[in-house]
Amino acid sequence: MNERMQSRGFVLIEAILSLIIAVGAGIIITWTITVVTNQQSDGQINFFRYVNVIEDKKFSFRVVSVTNEAVKLYSPVTSKTYHLEKYKNMIRLTGETMGHVRLLSSVKDCRFSYKKGLISNVQLENGRHYHAISNF
Repeated sequence: MNERMQSRGFVLIEAILSLIIAVGAGIIITWTITVVTNQQSDGQINFFRYVNVIEDKKFSFRVVSVTNEAVKLYSPVTSKTYHLEKYKNMIRLTGETMGHVRLLSSVKDCRFSYKKGLISNVQLENGRHYHAISNF
């Protein structure tokens, strides 16, 4: 009889441990899917933030010149000239003098062109490609 009681207790402990392991695995899988999904959507959100800044009415940018690597912009609101360019792994906005504002991070490649608006073609380090036409 004593063996029977030990056997039942052992099966109960095995069942509880199995349940804990299964719940833990479920939590890890759910967390991993959430992290991967958020990383992909963060790139898209950050790209649209970049577009919102360059199209913002508080600057009312006008395109002065465009090359594949850089854009020269003029703001009649601030009466200043700005440069939009890829620098290292970011797209930044600089003034004529010191300092810059990081508009987009984790940029692998970026090309600018102009055809009825400023065209930004961006590839992020995660492999995602984004394209925007900003009509100033």
